[in-house]
Amino acid sequence: MAKSNRNFNYKPRFQDDAAKDNNANIKTEWQNLKHSRSRKKSFLSSPLFLVLFLITVLIIMYVLSQYE
Repeated sequence: MAKSNRNFNYKPRFQDDAAKDNNANIKTEWQNLKHSRSRKKSFLSSPLFLVLFLITVLIIMYVLSQYE
């Protein structure tokens, strides 16, 4: 009589918990990154402000050059 091969269904004790925690950790990290990027934006570093500042400087230079 030949013995049949045994199949073991071994599942680590904390496998499901680690996967759930890992997915939750990734989601919280993504939320933190999204919020940190939105907080770093300021009006002074926006392209609109930089263009307006450049135009203002050019106008001031033009007006001051008229006094020479």
